[in-house]
Amino acid sequence: MPYVDLVAGDRTLFRRTCREKVSGDIVDLSTPGWVAVLLYRMDGGTLITRALVITSPGTAGVVEFKPGAGQEWIEGELVGEIELTNFAGEKFTELEQIVLDIRRKT
Repeated sequence: MPYVDLVAGDRTLFRRTCREKVSGDIVDLSTPGWVAVLLYRMDGGTLITRALVITSPGTAGVVEFKPGAGQEWIEGELVGEIELTNFAGEKFTELEQIVLDIRRKT
């Protein structure tokens, strides 16, 4: 059986720790003004943008998204990235793509 990350129709929490690519250090998101979004496509389709919550403490670099009604995960391959914007408007995008397999609900 193939490894599955999520199940279609569920509203499973997505959580990720943001890290610096070169050093591997956790990104400190504790300074006010940081904004985090998840940008992704399902099976190469239309770009979808979801706001992420920066969890406390921001020094842990953890962001998460809990799908609400109408935002349930759908079957297919999710390929995306996390984009961070700081208080000065500078954008930082993770270099490593997120790839999740979302299987059909049984």
